[in-house]
Amino acid sequence: MRRFTDFFNPTFLRIVTAGAFSLAASFAHATFINFDDIPYVLEEDEPGNFYDVPLTNQYANKGLIVDNGYILPYRSEDGSTLQSNYLLGGNVLTFNFTGDLPTVISMFVSSLYGDSVFLNAYNSTGLVQERRTKGTHGEWGTPDYDEVSLPTEFVSFDVSAGISRITIENYYNSRVSARIDDLTFARNASVPEPSSLLLLALGMCALVWRRFSSKF
Repeated sequence: MRRFTDFFNPTFLRIVTAGAFSLAASFAHATFINFDDIPYVLEEDEPGNFYDVPLTNQYANKGLIVDNGYILPYRSEDGSTLQSNYLLGGNVLTFNFTGDLPTVISMFVSSLYGDSVFLNAYNSTGLVQERRTKGTHGEWGTPDYDEVSLPTEFVSFDVSAGISRITIENYYNSRVSARIDDLTFARNASVPEPSSLLLLALGMCALVWRRFSSKF
């Protein structure tokens, strides 16, 4: 018999939160990209390299150009089997937005090595917002600067003047950095209030719980 707590794992909560945010943002004509629609095809060398499937202009029709990003499939050791792909960032992953610039952008961010991931948003005026995920940062090896990284941390930006570019890099400055999934961006919108987002998430949890509890 499955327990109620079985559904409250990081993957499940990420999907619920992403669904709630996407539902709230849908009223503002949001674009949602989970990278699952791009097939992962290995080159001749097995078992494959992280750079086998680079992401560049595949989402140009949605207003997104990617630099230094690569499609990879989830594996069982990644702790998720519910979604197909994620976007792996290189040394500096860059999202370039075209057309009408989005005012709200959100995504789930994971660190491959437990270090902090730094995200910077820009427009024509320069740097407009900064974000940092939990993880090792600051002075190397100093306990005061160590935090436990989250497997899928929700990160969002809200800039009324629009965002033209986001750069993503990690503290260790390695050739691969963050793992990105469930990218959502909307124009002429605002980030849902936490209370509204929580209500949506709880509502989705209740529906899922009702469905599964009726089977056991």
